[in-house]
Amino acid sequence: MEISSFDGGNSFIHIPREELDGRDLADVLRELTETGDCAYYDVFENPDGAIAFGRALRSSPIVCAFADFEGALTAMRRLSDDTVSFLGTLGGRYLLFVYPFDAEPPIALCEFASPSYAHPNILRHVAEHGRVLCGPDAVREMKRVFEG
Repeated sequence: MEISSFDGGNSFIHIPREELDGRDLADVLRELTETGDCAYYDVFENPDGAIAFGRALRSSPIVCAFADFEGALTAMRRLSDDTVSFLGTLGGRYLLFVYPFDAEPPIALCEFASPSYAHPNILRHVAEHGRVLCGPDAVREMKRVFEG
């Protein structure tokens, strides 16, 4: 596997077919995400293997808590489709995690909740004690499902 960094921590990854060794490509990228800096990959498979472009996190995730699903969905509708985001539940609340590529939270979130920065490993905590419903493209997925 060849990993090259560029542009402030973003990465290009080439995975030859023989290194996949029958493993699922998504599993390989999850392993890299657990140990690396990237939160989101654009992946292109080809007969020789796969290439992936990873976008590096610029800061800790921004988390917004909502009392109900409708509130979270309303906020997500205001965000760009390419927002790296996860939707989860914990303690009876819906949590929207947004991983910005700059230091500022998307202004649309401020209309619906009080965004706050969280520890980089907060998503793992939610996966263990609550439930991660979708991600890393929760905004795109929720728009696709609920807007047709």
